Amino acid sequence: MILYNSCGMKKLKKILIIKLTSMGDVIMSLPVAENIRQHDPDAVIGWVTEDKSLEAVQDYDGVDKLYVFKKRQIEAWAKKHAYIKIIKYVLSFAKEIKKDKWDVALDLQGVFRSSLLPYLARIPKRVAYTKGLHKVFLTKNVDKKGFPGGHAVEWYQFMAREAGLISGHDKITLFYPLSDDKKRFAAEITAKYRARGPVVGISPLTRWDTKNWPAEYYTRLIVLLAEKNVTALVFGGAAESAFADSVIGDSTNGVNLAGKLTVSELAAVISETDLFISGDSGPMHVAAAAGVPQIALFGPTDRHLTGPWSDKAFVMESGAECAPCFHKACPLQSDKKKCMFAITPEDVREKVMELI
Repeated sequence: MILYNSCGMKKLKKILIIKLTSMGDVIMSLPVAENIRQHDPDAVIGWVTEDKSLEAVQDYDGVDKLYVFKKRQIEAWAKKHAYIKIIKYVLSFAKEIKKDKWDVALDLQGVFRSSLLPYLARIPKRVAYTKGLHKVFLTKNVDKKGFPGGHAVEWYQFMAREAGLISGHDKITLFYPLSDDKKRFAAEITAKYRARGPVVGISPLTRWDTKNWPAEYYTRLIVLLAEKNVTALVFGGAAESAFADSVIGDSTNGVNLAGKLTVSELAAVISETDLFISGDSGPMHVAAAAGVPQIALFGPTDRHLTGPWSDKAFVMESGAECAPCFHKACPLQSDKKKCMFAITPEDVREKVMELI
């Protein structure tokens, strides 16, 4: 896609990428911006994200303009039924986008609010994929029938190709942008524990109960790793600190960092670990982007679609015949979550010792 002004002279392409949430999805979208930049170093690239995922993109110097949609504020207004405030905010936000006169919007989210914003901003070319009624906001609804299948990372690249922004043979490299200050901060944290031996990061919780490995299994794993002088750094949000304490239990080799790190600090510390362990979660994608060896525990979801995009990742599955089921609540009447329970701490410990 080459754009010209009224005098026939080539002008810069102004491309707005919209990917709001979640953190893992934003990370898997970043290679799209990188490949667009490689195709046209002079392109102006913007990004729309939500405050909940801001840290995954704010240190990325490949984006020229970053818009932050205040989802938390919207949710607070919605609880108070302050719908007029929501409408005014959305219109004001779209007006700010409109001022920058983008040529094309690539909506990788495909939900109502992500498709509405470029429509209100009057961006001439608006590309997304959706089955919803908000497809009327688009100038091009990507035909998914042309996608041969594969990982979410590949799907985002396919959408960018359909929008005419990249070619069909681009290398996909996952990364997490980090400032030098955050890298130094993380190195100082892990250095305190590295004298004992290897440092392993653990993120025990995911957004779905069915994707969570049992808490007592993590506790047992930390005990087994302590026998090999391995320090386990346990990550999580502020609301998960008590859970992290319970997982660590009496182990002297467990360190609770839940609620003590920002998202970018978390990413930086993960990048300094010798190995990372988690279920199918945002931090799993952070570890993949950081190029850290990792073990991902999979049950109800499909590793081919959302597994870690990394040649240093090892996915452990139980082989349960009901998996993947993609249920947020286990539908089995008995033997609940057997897809996750069948992966034992001893199995994981053995793989850890192979990888570190």
